[in-house]
Amino acid sequence: MIDVFNRDATQNAGYIYTTATRLSSRLATQRSTDVILRMGRFAGRSVLDVGCGDGFYTLRFLDLGRPRRMVGVDAAERGIAVANANRQDRPIRFEVGDAHRLSYPDNSFEMVLVQSI
Repeated sequence: MIDVFNRDATQNAGYIYTTATRLSSRLATQRSTDVILRMGRFAGRSVLDVGCGDGFYTLRFLDLGRPRRMVGVDAAERGIAVANANRQDRPIRFEVGDAHRLSYPDNSFEMVLVQSI
């Protein structure tokens, strides 16, 4: 299954739903972002985004939610490559990893975000 995501990230410089300019894609991604940010839980906290994909949402949560520390983990190495390319000089870490076997000990983060894995 990971191959599908790796292929999509390679062919589209990210996942099609995050890179598409179609109105439906833009509205869907904005709506999801707004709902999560409206909770106001990111500011000053350490956050782990499990299943971060190409980092599209993770970077928005970093920029708009102002967490103290942000790490994104995903099993698709091409998605992580796109995320790292798009992070620019932002203080965020993206890494390839298995959501069922994270390399962090328990209680390493104050908040864990799992949107759709």
